[in-house]
Amino acid sequence: KTKALVFVIDRSGSMSGGRLESVKAVLEETLPRLNPEDYIAIISFDDTAVVNVPLATIKDLDLKTVRKIISEIHTGGSTNLEAGYRLGLKEAQKVTDGVETTVILLSDGQANAGETNPEVLGNIATAATEHLVTTSTIGIGHGYDENVLGALADGGNGNHIAGITQGEAVDGLQSEIDGLLTKTM
Repeated sequence: KTKALVFVIDRSGSMSGGRLESVKAVLEETLPRLNPEDYIAIISFDDTAVVNVPLATIKDLDLKTVRKIISEIHTGGSTNLEAGYRLGLKEAQKVTDGVETTVILLSDGQANAGETNPEVLGNIATAATEHLVTTSTIGIGHGYDENVLGALADGGNGNHIAGITQGEAVDGLQSEIDGLLTKTM
């Protein structure tokens, strides 16, 4: 069954020191595992959010170009997690009806701009479930903020995965995607 994955990547300054590199590696390893009919989108944020790869099916994307776009994402300013997440939800709304959609936020959760209250962010995630959009979060690196990421995953009916090391992040994302595959069969 077709699924849609909207990756929301934290590229704020706190993601330097290997964290962002870890996220990029996770995405690299994930792309080949998806089915041609699956949709993906990639959003990244620091104090502002941008759509790096607009929502499209794998078969309609040139994965070489997607990899190049991912490799060109660099760390920047402060962490407006809300802006990144909202833009991810907006992109998720472009998915065809009936396609299970998951927004996957890869972040250290150190929100310091925009809305930072875990409860409010959780409520945004809960509202999205009414549009059949699930939110899962992967906490990247030591000392990531479990309160924010946990609230989003709980509110969004998804999973919260600790990705302290790159290996854990890769395994977590793989099991998340495999879980989605199993869930929809």
